[in-house]
Amino acid sequence: MAELIHLTLNGIKERLKSINSIQIQREQGFTLPITFDLNVPASEKDIVELESSLNITLPIDYKRFLEEHDGAHIFKNIYGGGFQFYSVNEIQTLKKPTYLKSNWIVIGYSETMYLIIDNSRVREGNPNYLLLLDGIFPEDIIDLKSNFEIWFDRYIVAQGSYFWNWYNVDASNYYKKEK
Repeated sequence: MAELIHLTLNGIKERLKSINSIQIQREQGFTLPITFDLNVPASEKDIVELESSLNITLPIDYKRFLEEHDGAHIFKNIYGGGFQFYSVNEIQTLKKPTYLKSNWIVIGYSETMYLIIDNSRVREGNPNYLLLLDGIFPEDIIDLKSNFEIWFDRYIVAQGSYFWNWYNVDASNYYKKEK
């Protein structure tokens, strides 16, 4: 585990080697240029201090991400958008909503969604620790049934589309949303 995050990040860097922008295609043929802002690595000391100060255990794959990039903004486009991953300092100082469980660690956001590590699952050894709050109420939580590196790899392959919602749409309801 944790090798996938390295491979995925290297793939992004390879694609961005000569240019800072990539043209992508999203649902329904929509194309747009996007950029990636990858922060400098977090130090091991900073990661240890984060775990200590919040009394948490970060999963190995997410630690590897922080060791390569202390936060990032990926799939950023002319409309804003994209996904913002917090730095170690931002995670430590974030004032998360009071209705979130104390063992939930908010690690990033996109529009109105928050990406969350369920620290209880990490400590239990459950590899499917990643959650997404898609709204403002606790019942808006989505169990992504994934760890960080698998989710991140799929998000990159899906070119920034919310792939976790795709299974909710099939041929019987796809065209109804266009009206």
